[in-house]
Amino acid sequence: TYLLGFSTTEERDELHNRLLQLNLPNLVHHGDQRKEIRSMTQRWQEGHVTNFEYLMHLNKQAGRTFNDLMQYPVLPFILADYTSTTLDINNPATFRNLAVPMAIQDSKLKEHFVQRYEMLKRDYENQEVGVEQHLNTSTQPYHYGSHYSNSGIVLHYLVRLLPYAKLFIEFQGGSFDIPDRTFHEMRTTWRLASSESTTDVRELIPEFFFLPEMFHNTEGFKFGERQNGNTVDDVLLPTWANEDSRLLILTHRMALESEYVSQNLHHWIDLVFGYKQQGQAAVDAINVFHPSTYFGIDVEKIENELHREAMRTMVKTYGQTPKQLFKEPHVTRNAMAHIHSKPLTTKGAPMQQGSNQKMTSRFWRMAFASTMSDALSTVDRERDLTPGTLHFSQPVLCWTAKFPHSIASIRCLPSGEVVAMPPNSTYLAFVPWKGPRYEQVSSFTEDGGGHYTGLRIRWEGSNVHVIADTILYSISSTDHVTCCAAARDGRVFMVGYRSGLVTVQPLQYEQSSKSVTNMGAARYLTGHVHPITTVQINRAFSVIVSADASGRVIIWDLNLMTYVNYFETRQSPVSCLRVSDTLGDIVTVSSSGRDNKNMSLPGLPGSMESVSEIYLHTVNGKYIAWSRCSHVVTALAISVMSEGLYKNVIATGFENGSIWLWNTWNLQVVSDIQTNFTSPILALEFSHDSYSLAAGSREGRLMVWTQTHPANT
Repeated sequence: TYLLGFSTTEERDELHNRLLQLNLPNLVHHGDQRKEIRSMTQRWQEGHVTNFEYLMHLNKQAGRTFNDLMQYPVLPFILADYTSTTLDINNPATFRNLAVPMAIQDSKLKEHFVQRYEMLKRDYENQEVGVEQHLNTSTQPYHYGSHYSNSGIVLHYLVRLLPYAKLFIEFQGGSFDIPDRTFHEMRTTWRLASSESTTDVRELIPEFFFLPEMFHNTEGFKFGERQNGNTVDDVLLPTWANEDSRLLILTHRMALESEYVSQNLHHWIDLVFGYKQQGQAAVDAINVFHPSTYFGIDVEKIENELHREAMRTMVKTYGQTPKQLFKEPHVTRNAMAHIHSKPLTTKGAPMQQGSNQKMTSRFWRMAFASTMSDALSTVDRERDLTPGTLHFSQPVLCWTAKFPHSIASIRCLPSGEVVAMPPNSTYLAFVPWKGPRYEQVSSFTEDGGGHYTGLRIRWEGSNVHVIADTILYSISSTDHVTCCAAARDGRVFMVGYRSGLVTVQPLQYEQSSKSVTNMGAARYLTGHVHPITTVQINRAFSVIVSADASGRVIIWDLNLMTYVNYFETRQSPVSCLRVSDTLGDIVTVSSSGRDNKNMSLPGLPGSMESVSEIYLHTVNGKYIAWSRCSHVVTALAISVMSEGLYKNVIATGFENGSIWLWNTWNLQVVSDIQTNFTSPILALEFSHDSYSLAAGSREGRLMVWTQTHPANT
């Protein structure tokens, strides 16, 4: 992504108009912004997008971007309780008042800001106002001389991370801030912004809802000592977070999606993006900021050079108010609506119908991810409610199918169909075509005398016969293919080799000729020195993750094709790997032989002949948790329900045919799914909306489960 900056609006508009005159085949959006906003607002109102997703969309439409510190995305302070040992999200007192600005959370301060506005208003009206003074709006009345979002606030929050630390030092003139002013405690930040300071009116940034690393001084910066003698290091977290920044982030996200916030968020939108941002409504709401902060001020129209430079300085210093998106009161949110998915079906194999096949999505959600709004009233470290424990009952087997080959991987398609792939193959793409018909593309490694020497592309139609079958490319005889994977959109294909090399190949599909071609040269990723055992591509977080036979896992940047970080499990091959689409967390499994020093976990299947260890790391490679299983884990899957509304689960398939569900927050066992597999489970996959779970075995059996209403079981 490139962000282009211009000195004047005329230069910007000229380039924009010229670009639109070109034939741009990949133009993402150029249409009616109001129509797009109305559509997203309706989806939010009906519960089809989360509060977090909606706020980020509004920020984008209002011109906010992560590329500009002065127009950084802004999110609201949500919580007012940073001292309790447990957090009660059913208690309105837990939350800030979303109907008023941060500066007047304490109603005692209202009079102070009203008096300031009236004083400035009198001064402004008593002046001899000329055209030049109208253009130089610095004398117009306002409640607040500071802002809730500017580069200083963003850098204040992110000072422990690079490159923000370097930018903060430049911002401060060559040094860090005074220790007592450095971001050192959540409770203090809330207290200052909400009641104790008349100049600190800050809101939050999106990182408070997804980036626990921002609270840790991993770089070891010397921020100094506060006046009380305490050294500023990691940020002091709320009591209920139990010194766990990840728990803070997950709980904060949960609070953002709570019933209280959902029913009151429209008030905050009115203040920041809506009708209370400007005009008499803003005055009545005590929500008027310095005039230079408002969207649309054209500095170039100020003729006086001194005034023009002063205005530029004010714009850079005070911050910028988002573009006003709504001129009328924002709609309130309805009760959460659930989207129903299509039932899963298979192609190429007979189907045996099970009982209770028609299940609603709501009950499946209850089975594989607990509902936050219904199930969780407090965050309690002594009694943390894990997913599935509320109203959990055994999922119902919807149907089974038998294939003539082992099922090594599964792809659940948005169309509601399940594709079961044999060993040494990878599903590449699903191509909708002329109504209900579809075409799919898959890759098979070619056996060349004991090792795989080529990659063959097979293009199939909806009637399952092969309509194209070609060699993509051949592999050097000096190296052997050990694994391959593809992005879900099929446009990136990845191959791992015995030498430790990883190659990444962009692909293009030509439907008319039923061909697949390489889009440019393959990129080579070097960092492993042992055979690659598994690879994963995650578009949601733009990462590639590869693992080898020594237990080393490397994280790569998908966009730049560069090394990011690595971590290591125990010194045994990583056999399974998955990356969460919602949190970015990386789940790995390493298996080894008999381990006499460790007893099996209570209730887990198996003997001591072999063990597996499951590891959970963040997308940045930070360790979260691990667990040992007394049987070998042979398959992994992670559900993809909306974070904040649900706790997702990790599904593990074992060599003895059993399936277990684990909490993605802390890697604790939730429950099991009763199966009648008699051979190892080689593949697990949740449907794209996590309403269904499919499992495939070595003997070629495919099973899919859903969940009935508790009252019917």
